[in-house]
Amino acid sequence: MDVGDLLKRVQSLLTAGDVAGAEAAAREACRTFPKVSEAHNALGVVLRTRADYPAALAAYQTAIATDVRNARAYNNAGEVQAQMGAHADAVVNYQHAIRVDRNLRPAHRNLATALTRLGRLDDAAQVLRQALQLYPDDKTLLFDMAALEHDRERFAPAIEAYMRYLALDPHHLDVRINYGSALLDAGRHTQALAEFTALLKIAPGHLAVQHGYHETLSRLVPPWHVPMMNEDQRNFAYRDAIRAVVKPGDHVLEIGTGAGLLAMLSAQAGAHKVTTCEMVQVVAAEATRIVAQNGFGDTVTVLPKKSTDIVIGVDMPEQADVMVSEILANDFVGEGVLPSLLDAKARLLKPDARIIPARGSMMGVLVGGDEVRYLLDLGDVCGFDMRTFTKFKPWSQSVPQSIAYDALSADVPLVTYDFHDVQTLKPANGAVNVSVIQAGRCYGVLQWIRINLTDEIVYENHPRTTQSVWNKVLYAFPQPFDVAAGDKVLVQLWHSGSHFYLTGAKASN
Repeated sequence: MDVGDLLKRVQSLLTAGDVAGAEAAAREACRTFPKVSEAHNALGVVLRTRADYPAALAAYQTAIATDVRNARAYNNAGEVQAQMGAHADAVVNYQHAIRVDRNLRPAHRNLATALTRLGRLDDAAQVLRQALQLYPDDKTLLFDMAALEHDRERFAPAIEAYMRYLALDPHHLDVRINYGSALLDAGRHTQALAEFTALLKIAPGHLAVQHGYHETLSRLVPPWHVPMMNEDQRNFAYRDAIRAVVKPGDHVLEIGTGAGLLAMLSAQAGAHKVTTCEMVQVVAAEATRIVAQNGFGDTVTVLPKKSTDIVIGVDMPEQADVMVSEILANDFVGEGVLPSLLDAKARLLKPDARIIPARGSMMGVLVGGDEVRYLLDLGDVCGFDMRTFTKFKPWSQSVPQSIAYDALSADVPLVTYDFHDVQTLKPANGAVNVSVIQAGRCYGVLQWIRINLTDEIVYENHPRTTQSVWNKVLYAFPQPFDVAAGDKVLVQLWHSGSHFYLTGAKASN
């Protein structure tokens, strides 16, 4: 029997599950043809099947020593070393295999995997790129490239690799889920939602698909939308203000459609035309349906775009008589309201346009008390001095709807924005001297908002009296300090675009 026949017998016995017979045949081949590299390689394959990795590695090394051009033996030796945890040694053998035979496809993937295990991610990505130049339609290599780049948060190349894979196999569910997740992680929320919406039709019971769909929606649509629309106090305040300001025949511009409530209130108040814009496409589409089913489809136009992208003569026939907005964060600037209002006043409104709300103030109070201290200060914990760890306390944080606090000052306006006056909306620094009315330890400022929808209609989410999805914000001073009635605290403020910062210290007498 020649060596070829023996090696065929080894393979046949392995396929039949007769590992002992295959090993005996392989050893016979090695004894009979000791100079044939493939005989030793075959023995290594059998021993690896038995999970005898050291013996398998020795057989592969003999195969390599017998023929240094045996690329498969190098690759097999690397695979055994990887199984033994010797990834650096495996890299060397995979590299040898590729140098001997660059068309040995498994060696490229194995090399990338070993480099990844060693944390050499740039090298692994380079190996996969080179392999894909040789095998551009190899789905396994494409998936490995996509997964590697996704894990590295290099979303653009990951998305490209997933797309190339799906061009070859458009119905692979797991790859489509990963593709949707990469779109989501890359901030391409609209595309991610389209992908997961399509997948829901294909696999409605698949939990990963459901998670991807709902996670995408949660990033596109903030969770406060539903509870916000259940706040009657605020809704009725806006309704009354719109009824007082909007006149029959007015063209109303609303910034931030949401579900369309304010747009429909404006139409109900007699507006001839309401143009409302919503930058989140899926929200704009739903608002369009809500407006139509409530009978205002002929009056209200929902634009699926940012207000700064609106073009007069294209999106709106002319400048508006009234502007309504509710894109107000709990610090007035967090949702980009000020830049949007500045742009609207400059381009989208008539010079004498009426604005709802007309004014707004960031209100604040100097605070102390046990609940505030609990959030901002440390002392002894289990008998250990932990005070220095307070350097990591957040400089600002949303606080529970109901928080007990000691008011060390009266409620004071910190910043007031007049939405008719451009100068009050521009980035600025400011300072307020706040008088102390009660002795105590001062930790910072508790802040909320007061909105003058009109001169007569005011809404305020005061921390003592109002439950609202507009949270209150607790701003921590760098260090707490004791105050007495009559002391002054200098509160300093800075805002620029959508950023705001507040700090304070006891003023010197």
